[in-house]
Amino acid sequence: LGRPGEAIEPFRAAVVGSPLDPERHFLIGAALAKAGKTEEAAAALGEALRPNPQHSQARYQLARLRGVGAPPPR
Repeated sequence: LGRPGEAIEPFRAAVVGSPLDPERHFLIGAALAKAGKTEEAAAALGEALRPNPQHSQARYQLARLRGVGAPPPR
């Protein structure tokens, strides 16, 4: 918890075992986004949406990465 960079590799290993599972791609994308790796995060979130275009969490995270629906700056 609180160290998203450490979660990335275990999540990637989980995808190898189940590459069509959108939730696993979402988890990688979320961890990459928290680690500041936005391009990689967007790619992973896109993979989450490929089998399930209605994955609401992946759609939300991807929109935030693209600056759509992001909270206003303080």
